[in-house]
Amino acid sequence: MTMPSGFPKPRKTPVQERSAERVTAMLDVCGELLDEIGYRALTTTLIAERARVPIGSVYQFFADKHELADSLAARHLGDLLDRIDDPFDPERLSYPADCSHEALPGQPPDDWWQLFSTFYDELVTSYRTEPGCRVLSLGTDSTLWSPGTRPHPHDVIIDHLTAYFEKYPHLTEIPEWTRLGARWGVEILHALVAAAFRADPDGDTGVLSDGRVHARHILTGYFTVRRAGHR
Repeated sequence: MTMPSGFPKPRKTPVQERSAERVTAMLDVCGELLDEIGYRALTTTLIAERARVPIGSVYQFFADKHELADSLAARHLGDLLDRIDDPFDPERLSYPADCSHEALPGQPPDDWWQLFSTFYDELVTSYRTEPGCRVLSLGTDSTLWSPGTRPHPHDVIIDHLTAYFEKYPHLTEIPEWTRLGARWGVEILHALVAAAFRADPDGDTGVLSDGRVHARHILTGYFTVRRAGHR
């Protein structure tokens, strides 16, 4: 699995299988509790109790609940980046998260919309299936976003999509706008997904389907105007 760069690492990396299972259980429970009670009410004691691990095991790997949330966010993002890459290179196992061109799949997307559409679909999947993803992705609790502690999830995804546009310039034909174009796509599509899940815990299908159409229309206009200006 890809692990995004810029996230603080746990104070200790589990080596033994039993320790790795405990860490996985703690992160799973962290996500469940984030959905149930939110970040402010979350405590390491609650995590230890539900995960059925000694409180000492929590502090063996994580200094506090913030590190737990960071590690869970990194896991969610890593899974998302891998799934974005899958359609373009199903044979690969994982890529480093440095966003270098060499790290990307060798088969380019058909066009810029295929890349954005894949991100949209996989973000919906994350919201539906990964506990804690909505809280961590939206960053609705300001305590999750202490300046300088870790990158915002949007920026990690924008970096990843920007690398696609830089490696495959034919996707946009406007090299100087690659990052801004990626930002527009990520921000618009994520806002639509967030709206769909505010309307319905399972994701309002009408918002999701209409949102896809309107987002493509908006982004098509954006890229068309930028291409015309570039020429």
